[in-house]
Amino acid sequence: MRMLRQGALHLVILVAMAIATSGTARAVQWLGAYDYPFVDPLVATVVQTPHANSIELPELVRFENVDIYTVRGLVERPVPPVYFFQRFGMEFGLVEQPGPAPLVFVIAGTGGGFNADINQSLARILYAAGFHVIGLPNPTHPNFTVNASTTGVPGRLKDDAVDLYRAMQAAYAVVEDRIEVTSVNLTGYSLGATYSAFLAELDSREKVFNFNRVLLLNPAVSVFASVGLVDGMLLTDTPEERNNVREFINTVLTAFGRLYRGGEPVDFSGDFIYRTYTELDLSATEIEKLIGVAFRLSANTMAFTSDVLAETGVIVPKGTILTATTPLEPYYLRSQEFSFTRYFEEIYTPYFAAAVPGLTAEQMIADADLAAIERYLASASNVGVITNADDLILRPQDFAFLERVFDDRLVIYPIGGHCGNYRQRDVAARIQDYFRAAELGQ
Repeated sequence: MRMLRQGALHLVILVAMAIATSGTARAVQWLGAYDYPFVDPLVATVVQTPHANSIELPELVRFENVDIYTVRGLVERPVPPVYFFQRFGMEFGLVEQPGPAPLVFVIAGTGGGFNADINQSLARILYAAGFHVIGLPNPTHPNFTVNASTTGVPGRLKDDAVDLYRAMQAAYAVVEDRIEVTSVNLTGYSLGATYSAFLAELDSREKVFNFNRVLLLNPAVSVFASVGLVDGMLLTDTPEERNNVREFINTVLTAFGRLYRGGEPVDFSGDFIYRTYTELDLSATEIEKLIGVAFRLSANTMAFTSDVLAETGVIVPKGTILTATTPLEPYYLRSQEFSFTRYFEEIYTPYFAAAVPGLTAEQMIADADLAAIERYLASASNVGVITNADDLILRPQDFAFLERVFDDRLVIYPIGGHCGNYRQRDVAARIQDYFRAAELGQ
């Protein structure tokens, strides 16, 4: 693990590295003092921001400044018996100010629940700046897929955005008597940021919230290109690779089991990666595998959930009814074979090809891309982006797209990996100032 040393020479080197990564000097906006310590993007993604470099943030205490709610009735489909534990509805969290304040909706990243580690960090950052916050799950999280997805097969961004928009309205209706809201804003990270872009475009037409500001944090530009990159972190093309992955996953799950038995609240998002990382002595290659495992577990869960809800028969044979007591090991082992790419090929593509006559796989890929709403994004002065030049899910052409479309509404930090630097002092302050400026009319 390499630490960023102090000194002007190292700052120059970092700028040069960022320029080389993005392929253009204009892509890097140097923002003064920036003491984020991890040059290695893999380490940055896993470890995120050490306490020494973090902004001081208030605690979130349930029944004091935060509470958890559920929304039912977002879809007509009954909850499958195997998902009995999801029967209470879509969960969301509210962090509330004591008086009138702007509201920010926060959308979790791939596989993340409303209370995923990064969602909580963003809620604390925004709460410290004087905002109410409503945290929502990502459409790829089972709680959302079961209770709020009309298709049960997440990934079609425009459809999912409509589902999210309906869920946001329902969540707001639950708490609107508790909080006084002066304006409504939106942010999300990773896939949650990509969804936020589509939500912003939808709201520009529907005008339910009239978002004051929208901030995309480390968005995927082409969702399918990004999932291809994360799938590549965990190669399973040959029997030897599959065996190596199984052994590594067993090691990771053993570490997970130790954490679980210790009473730690763990899910398969950023906090899962970090806490497992601290349990294991990992090489650089193994760190990449760990990130791949976290994404792969999300893909496994999404594939199983979608197969059950849409009754595709790919994992669970058609006509099979899974109950709360059905042994799930055969289906679990089958779902382990599913990367995001395989989910797209075997579940997503056949489902939407049947649901939307004439829709091709190529068009599905094109639809899951910010380019699908490029004209809107180029003219949306209230939509901004923060990302990192070493983001693991972006290609050079993705940075070029962000530059062309967002121009001076784009900030690229030289290092930080994928979503690793939000609690770093300068980044957290910029997130806060982005929304504060809107309140001041700037």
